Amino acid sequence: MTPPLLRGPPRGTLADRNWVDQPGAFPAGQQRRHWQQSEHPAISSSSPVNILSGTSRRTRLIAVIVACALFMQNLDSTVIATALPTMARVFGVEPVRMNVALTSYLLSLAVFIPASGWTADRYGTRTVFRGAIAVFTVDSVLCGRADTLSFLVASRILQGIGGAMMVQVGRLVL
Repeated sequence: MTPPLLRGPPRGTLADRNWVDQPGAFPAGQQRRHWQQSEHPAISSSSPVNILSGTSRRTRLIAVIVACALFMQNLDSTVIATALPTMARVFGVEPVRMNVALTSYLLSLAVFIPASGWTADRYGTRTVFRGAIAVFTVDSVLCGRADTLSFLVASRILQGIGGAMMVQVGRLVL
C-alpha cells in the first residue's frame, strides 16, 4: 500500500473538489493538504458541472467559427491528394506534375505561419482573422475555377497564405 503522503488526489473529477488545509495533522508549522468536497452550491458531486453555463453565446459562436476554419484548412491541405489523377486528366498533364499544386500550398502555408503573428500584432487578431477567412474562401473558389495547372498553383499559393493566417490567428482569437 502506498503511504498517504505519496498518494495523489482521489479519483474523480477535479471540479467537485478543492484543496483545504488540514490543521493538527502534523507538528507545528507543517500542514498537509487534503481533498475535501466543495461547499459551493454550483459545484457538487451530485450534479455535473455545466462548462458552458458561464460562457456567453458570442464566445461559443467565435469558438465554432475558429473550429470550422481549422477544419477547412486541414481538409484543404489533404483533399487534393485524392483528386490528383482526375485533375491531371482534366488539365492534360501527367499526374506526377500535379504534385506541384499540393506542394505549393503546403510550402506557402509553412512560409507564412511566422508572418501571421506579426500581422496579428500589427493589425489586430480579429481583423486579420476575418481577412484570412476572406482570402482563403476567395482563393478556394479560384482553385475550383482553375483551368490550367499554373493558375491552380498560383491560387493554391494564395490559399496557403490565407490558411496560414487563418489557423495561427484563429488560435489567438480564442
